[in-house]
Amino acid sequence: MKIKANMILRLAGLAGALLLTGSAHAITAGFADLVLGFRATGGQGSGLNLEVNLGQPSLYAGLAPNTSFVVTQLNSLDLVSTYGAAWDDNTTLSFGIVGAVGSADFNGYPARTLWASRPEATPGTPVTPWNAGSADGQQNAGGRITTMYSGAPGSLSNGSPTANSLDSTVIANNLGGSWTVQENGSAGQSFSRWTPRVRALFSSFPTIPAIYDGTNPYLVVELFELRPDSGAGTRLGAFGLNPNGQLVFSNNPSVFAPIPEPATALTFAFSGLALVARRRRSATA
Repeated sequence: MKIKANMILRLAGLAGALLLTGSAHAITAGFADLVLGFRATGGQGSGLNLEVNLGQPSLYAGLAPNTSFVVTQLNSLDLVSTYGAAWDDNTTLSFGIVGAVGSADFNGYPARTLWASRPEATPGTPVTPWNAGSADGQQNAGGRITTMYSGAPGSLSNGSPTANSLDSTVIANNLGGSWTVQENGSAGQSFSRWTPRVRALFSSFPTIPAIYDGTNPYLVVELFELRPDSGAGTRLGAFGLNPNGQLVFSNNPSVFAPIPEPATALTFAFSGLALVARRRRSATA
């Protein structure tokens, strides 16, 4: 399942070389854009953040039930060139997603609205939503996230796209606008608000294939919209990442659940048949 073919590695090396030369075009990023961030504390790429602009939250909200699709802004070659061919084996690597509105209403979102991911401990099992706070209470987190959009050194708008994606850039994680610096603003919290973190660690990468495609396991984070003073956050859906570097969004997080073991599946099947039989007996009694 891992990307280790010689051709892929050659392309990844070329991508890495092109990253160093930069591009004439900048990443476009602004209020409410969702930022996918990768960081590692060891191994190849430990000094780098791979950051991807996933676009506006409206791309992932209000969809028909049971909608799933591949998120094409992330290109697997960027994971290989940044964190190595064995990136999915690096247990210090992690990923999360955040977004924010500034001090004024924007595109129908109230000022200080936030978006933040929360990792699922068990893929396919929903997590407790993050809670929203007051506009003042969400100001610090919003300021940290919007700093990643533009202005500061290392912000998305100051970055050059990779050779593989116009929506992705690689940023030194000691720059002020980087994911790492902004997430580490307060000890023990992500972006001075969420405890313990918004990121899913690769040390918890599952091994059993998911229902989604029956072939790959998925490491999953759910995404919540947090409008000020709205109580529990609104779940937009879940993002699952597989060992091939494919990112999938679904508003039915259960599709990322592991395929049941044969014995478990048989138990479910027999339970269903027994229930049908009981209903039929009740109907004819």
